[in-house]
Amino acid sequence: GFLNSAEPFGFQDFLKSTPDDADATYELPQLWDYLRANLEPSIMASPDGHRWALAVDALERCEARGGDAEHVAIVKTVSLIDLFKERSGLSASPALLKYSLPSIKPKRLTEALDQLAAGVVADPAPLLERIATRPAPVSRFLFRRPAGTQDLWQARLYLLKPLIRLVLALMWAASGLLGLFLPAGRFLPHLASPLPDAALTMLARAGGVLDLALAALLILNWRPRATALAQIALVGSYTVGLSLIAPHLWLDPFGGLLKNLPVLALLLTHLALTEER
Repeated sequence: GFLNSAEPFGFQDFLKSTPDDADATYELPQLWDYLRANLEPSIMASPDGHRWALAVDALERCEARGGDAEHVAIVKTVSLIDLFKERSGLSASPALLKYSLPSIKPKRLTEALDQLAAGVVADPAPLLERIATRPAPVSRFLFRRPAGTQDLWQARLYLLKPLIRLVLALMWAASGLLGLFLPAGRFLPHLASPLPDAALTMLARAGGVLDLALAALLILNWRPRATALAQIALVGSYTVGLSLIAPHLWLDPFGGLLKNLPVLALLLTHLALTEER
């Protein structure tokens, strides 16, 4: 994990480069450097890619306009807090920045925030003489990292994700209601199984309850990965069970069991989309 990582700007790199007697902490600007050096391509390909690109552009504009190290640290910190605000529930307030950047004195932090709000204006020449790289606009930044196949897949499938969940919920709800309330005389003749009619009816009713439970879990979006695995397991069980009880359904001209194969493929797609990271 991150704590044991030996990657540049990581926590182990910080421990090795910091004297034992130094009063220093690993702060958010260093985490920004770690993410940019090691994980930027993955972030750009994720749903957070656009927000990351905007943060990089803001940072480069701050540097190009003569922002000092404290201005840069504040921009990096604000960018990280904003990047994770939907999961953390935090916003980049002055009070939070005070605790996130203990190396900057409160008075200086307030001054730097006011300067950033007004726009840092200074002669960039001294800074450009000290750095090897030149700040680039966001358009060039994005041009250097064109969208790949994985980005296009992510963009297209991301919009289909809620639709797939809704369709599966409707399928399980309809299947559950039919399993519970369809008269036995409507489905028993199609099974033509050696099992007693009472046993087949009981299996149909039990399956209806399970189907409705899965529909409810999908609607509530409860533990998406576990729910997706449960769906795959149930469809697989139905397929194997019906193959043993009524194997002739594989030859049904309406695809009684054959339809389970594309359903399984859709469920595997749903499983692949449950986790965004």
